[in-house]
Amino acid sequence: MPPQSPSPKPKKPKKGGLLTDRGISKIESAIAASDAEQNRRVSYSKIASRANIPVDCAISILYGCQPEKIATLKSLFKAFDVKLRRSDYQILPIKEQKGVSQKPSAPSTSLWVGRENLATELVQQLQNSCWLLCVTGIGGIGKTAFVEHLSQNPTLQREFPLGLKIDFQQQRGGLEAIARLVLGEEIAKQELLQGGESNLIAAVIAKLQFQPCLLILDSIEVLLDAKNNFKDETLKRLFQGLLALSELRSRLILTTRIQPQLFADFSSTKFAAIALKGLQLATVKQLFTTWSIPLKTLTEENCLEEITEVYEGHPLALKIIAGEIREYPYYGNIRAYWREYGYEYEIDLTEVGQDPNTSYLSSRSLSNWVRVSLERTCQRLNSIYPLAYELLCLGAANRRATDPQGWGFLIGNFPINEQKSALDTLNRRLFLEEEKNNRAVRYYLHDYLRQIVLNSLQRSE
Repeated sequence: MPPQSPSPKPKKPKKGGLLTDRGISKIESAIAASDAEQNRRVSYSKIASRANIPVDCAISILYGCQPEKIATLKSLFKAFDVKLRRSDYQILPIKEQKGVSQKPSAPSTSLWVGRENLATELVQQLQNSCWLLCVTGIGGIGKTAFVEHLSQNPTLQREFPLGLKIDFQQQRGGLEAIARLVLGEEIAKQELLQGGESNLIAAVIAKLQFQPCLLILDSIEVLLDAKNNFKDETLKRLFQGLLALSELRSRLILTTRIQPQLFADFSSTKFAAIALKGLQLATVKQLFTTWSIPLKTLTEENCLEEITEVYEGHPLALKIIAGEIREYPYYGNIRAYWREYGYEYEIDLTEVGQDPNTSYLSSRSLSNWVRVSLERTCQRLNSIYPLAYELLCLGAANRRATDPQGWGFLIGNFPINEQKSALDTLNRRLFLEEEKNNRAVRYYLHDYLRQIVLNSLQRSE
């Protein structure tokens, strides 16, 4: 047998420097002095630019996340007129890869902490005298997800075996759309031809009266005018007819950002309205852990608590924030993220003449703050990954879930690997919602985020 060649020796890991507490304190004092001298706050990008080093390296150095090249440490210290001494750092191997590598796992139903009690209470009401439930809340607060969770309750599925849903963000029409769903295409057409809208209303009411059905009408705010009245008078007549019955075997659940004026003064056990609030801190902690954001120290937990309080547990805002934290340049560093952008909240309060120390609800609209925050996150995506931002904008024009090939087609003039990288970026940054069916995965944008992206594009034109 020929002699075997010796196996190559494993490469020794490169050595780098990790700042000691003394070193971190030294450079932080120098940066703070620079802030005071310029009378303005210095961002991480400006710190990195001044030192001619990558932004993620600057963050990693300042927070002692992992070792960086000694030359990089020297560049940062020199940029702020500080001398790096050997006692300022310890020698350690440099890691080859940064950041959160695994794909985020989808939150399970066990994460409904804080909303399970509400769900149980509403199931009981729907079992008893409540015929029509109206779930209100600002965009992105989780109305659709909550109602879908509610509809999966085994008790409701037994009592109302026929489950029907219509999303008015995706389907046009009012009464006729409901009639087609409840009665079927052909019967709805016949009823309309034979007796007009009055006949159609009566047929829908009769079907819901005698056949146990759970009918979900999602996003009905698109059916309302500026005064929150139904644009289509026939819808008003439909709901009034249902609530006037002495018996109804079906149940209706409506989701809307604003409660219709029709129900504002309606006092009856047949109708119930619930304003959905944000997630509780315990839920948010579980979600951030699921999204691979480390919360190993009390400082990190306090930081998340402050973020949750500022955004009042708004699920969509917190999800997009987590997506930004877990990727470049923060790579899971929640403290660095909040140091960089937490000040925006106080600036916005100051601009409207409010005391940042006052309660959030008394200071400004949560809806406006969430919208502005998400717009800024999208703008930052554009500055870091322009192609991913372009894909986000093109995808916002489509309401329906689309497979990866369909997303790639939107930027089909770019190479396949760049198409995949752009889609992966949106996925890792948690901009996309998943829809799984028979092992096939399709992606779409949350409707509220989609509207924000489209509105931003319109203003920029």
